[in-house]
Amino acid sequence: MINTLIETKDGITSVIEITGDKYDMFLQLRESGIERRPSDIRISDEEGDDVRVKLCAENEVGQHLARMSDGSSTLDDVCRAVERVNNVRDIIKDEVCRRIVNDEYDHESEIADDIRGLMYDRGSVSETYFFPLTAQIVCDDEYDDDITVDEHDLVFYEDDIRKAFSSYTERDTQNMAEYYHSDNSVGDKLLLADWGFRCLHGRLYGTVDVRLTEPLTKDEDERLRDWITGQNSDGLGEGFEQQPIEVGDGVMYVSFWNSGDEYFIRDETEMDSCFDMQM
Repeated sequence: MINTLIETKDGITSVIEITGDKYDMFLQLRESGIERRPSDIRISDEEGDDVRVKLCAENEVGQHLARMSDGSSTLDDVCRAVERVNNVRDIIKDEVCRRIVNDEYDHESEIADDIRGLMYDRGSVSETYFFPLTAQIVCDDEYDDDITVDEHDLVFYEDDIRKAFSSYTERDTQNMAEYYHSDNSVGDKLLLADWGFRCLHGRLYGTVDVRLTEPLTKDEDERLRDWITGQNSDGLGEGFEQQPIEVGDGVMYVSFWNSGDEYFIRDETEMDSCFDMQM
């Protein structure tokens, strides 16, 4: 979509194709003898810069994306913009491209926000699913035992957990709904799936807020819950539970899944019913 002419002060000149794959771009830079990360290369063609960069594109969308870049933008920003456009769902792609061509965006982050808004507007049904969290604190003192944090005490670490999760996912250019690859009707109905956290009745739970084109059938709902469980155990959750979270007592690790018999994926109605029964 966009080609990049890069000139270094050492006399290296390369043409890099920005496909939207940041790893591909990194490899192209390395193969060209440029030992710098895309996030460290500014879009600048000024005399005296260590690296001079020119963007060019043949199609109209690429031209306007290139025009969006300024002196504060990096190759990484351009790559993410291209990736967002390449991966946007067909139901809104024409509209997103139209807005790009009309210069309605000033930065690639605005494209992301708009894509999310357009996808949300295509839906008519929202649902929230809850799941229990487990956590361990590895203490700073080697003589102290690790601490298991229960669901009640987790509320005191809510801000730390939210910040860590936000940092872990900030580079994602696709909504989690795009990773639903099963070939069935759930994938057609599922527009957005956002993992997060909510305090309920004094306990901190993990949540997944979904936006749908229409209500799910009972069978579709079960398949969606199975997918959420899979993401919690082997996908998004598996990656996050390896992220250290600095807390006062040491380093915390939070898991979205556990093998216990009491593990669950419940919707809001089921959560309310569960608490009503306990009361």
